Amino acid sequence: FYQFKKKKTKKKKKKKIWKLYHYNHNLYQILLILVHYTVNSQVDFIGEIEKLSPSLDKYVDQSSKIEILAKGFEWSEGPVWVDKINSVLFSDVPENKIYKWNENEGLSVYIEPSGYSGKVPTSKKDGSNGLILNSNNELLICMHGDRRIAKLKKWGRGDFETIVNKFQGKRLNSPNDMVFTICGDLIFTDPPYGLKKRNSDKLKELKVNGVYKLTKDGKLYI
Repeated sequence: FYQFKKKKTKKKKKKKIWKLYHYNHNLYQILLILVHYTVNSQVDFIGEIEKLSPSLDKYVDQSSKIEILAKGFEWSEGPVWVDKINSVLFSDVPENKIYKWNENEGLSVYIEPSGYSGKVPTSKKDGSNGLILNSNNELLICMHGDRRIAKLKKWGRGDFETIVNKFQGKRLNSPNDMVFTICGDLIFTDPPYGLKKRNSDKLKELKVNGVYKLTKDGKLYI
């Protein structure tokens, strides 16, 4: 996962700096303060930014760099920033995990399992994919393994509420990604990627791989 870094940061080795401050005053005893600083400003960057339109300068500074926040994942997807926990969340689909990252704490597993529970017929064990916040700042999750879109009931816990899992009585393939329209409808894709044999998988119930609209009043259209 990457973020834009405005100013170039040189790599520095970890080092310890000790500073001793001595303060002497007639009204006070000698005050001796020992301050220990640990400096570790090593930062990794990757690639470069190619701008096809000057209008992008309004959002991305000329000196911006692509900084690697975390790596070592099987297949990372669906990053979303969450103000409530001051962190970015993202999925590792094959690992069935949602990770959390912030500058103070670094990387940690936030939810596991994140999308495959074993309770729904499926031919793969993929976890969550796309993530998004609704108008109430609740986390919605595209679940490949459980073949549904669900809402996280409480931050930091793996309790979910199903938002949608079927179209015309037939189970969805494997919801992949989603976005809200300006009027609050949820648009999501439903490819067969979460099924082992994809379009020829015997567990595939729908003939189509559709783009759906879930309206605010709960109606589902393809």
